[in-house]
Amino acid sequence: MRRSSWFLSFLWLLLACVPLSAQESLNTEWLTRDINNINRLLPELSRVENHSLQRFGELFGNGNGVSSEEMDLGFGAKSFVFSVPGGYTHFSVDGIAVNDRIAKCRIKARGSTSWAMIRTFMIDAWKAVGPPEFEEAESGIRRDYEYPSVLAEYKSLVAARLGPMKSVQVPSDLKSGYEYLISLDENSVVGRGACDYGGSLPIGLTLMTDLVKAGRVDLIENILRGYNPGGRVYALLVLLKLKRKGMKLSDQTLQSMRVVSDLEIPIETCSGCIHWNQTAKAIITDAN
Repeated sequence: MRRSSWFLSFLWLLLACVPLSAQESLNTEWLTRDINNINRLLPELSRVENHSLQRFGELFGNGNGVSSEEMDLGFGAKSFVFSVPGGYTHFSVDGIAVNDRIAKCRIKARGSTSWAMIRTFMIDAWKAVGPPEFEEAESGIRRDYEYPSVLAEYKSLVAARLGPMKSVQVPSDLKSGYEYLISLDENSVVGRGACDYGGSLPIGLTLMTDLVKAGRVDLIENILRGYNPGGRVYALLVLLKLKRKGMKLSDQTLQSMRVVSDLEIPIETCSGCIHWNQTAKAIITDAN
C-alpha cells in the first residue's frame, strides 16, 4: 500500500476515535481534500531542483479553483504563484524563476482560523509523504528552497545590462528601506499620491522620499541597478528629475537609466483605488 493511501486509512480510523463533539465541528470531506493536495503535489514539488517553472504549472494543472500568476521582472526573471484550494487550506508554491530555472520558492499549506483544529492532521500528512523539514507559520506550514547559483546568475545578468552597484555605507535609519527597494523579493507598486481605500502612500514612494531627503543619490543609483522592478522605476523618476534640475550624472548612470526606461515589463501602478500595469516609459510620460 502506498504511504499516502496508508495515511488516509489511518486518518479515517483516527477520526472515528475523535469524540463526537469534535467530529461535529470537523468537516472530514474538506480535510481529505487538503490532505489529497499534499499527497499529490508535495512529493514532486519537494524535488525543486529537478523542475522548471513550466513543470510547476503542469503539476497544478487547470482544475476547479486552481490559480496561477506569473510576472516578468526583467532580465530573465519571473515571479510566480501556483495555488489550488483544498477544504480548509490552499496548497501553493510561489517564488522566483530565472530563465525557467527555480531560484527560490516557498511551498506551503495555509489555512485560516480553523488551523488549530486541523494542524495535527496536516503536519502528520506532510511528514508521511514529504520531507520532514518544514516550518510552522501562522495558520499553516511551509518549506523554503533557495538556489544561490541561480540567484548569482541573475545578478550577473542584471549587472551586465545595468552596470555594477557602488560600494556604499547605509545608515541604520535608511537600511530597511534601501534593502526593500533593491530586493528581488519585492516589486514595488509605483504611484505619485495616495492609493487604495485607506488613502495611504505606496510604501516604495515613502521609502524613496526618505532617500531623496537624505541626499543619498548613491543609494538611489544602486536601486536603479537593483532587482526590484518598481524600485528601479522610482529611482529612474528621481534621477530624471535631478537631471532636469541640472545635476550631472555619470555616463554609466545615464546608460542604466536608458535601459530601465526601455524595459518592456509590466510595472504595477496606482492612483486612488485603481491599480493597473504600465511600462516604465509610459509612467515617465504620465509623470511629465
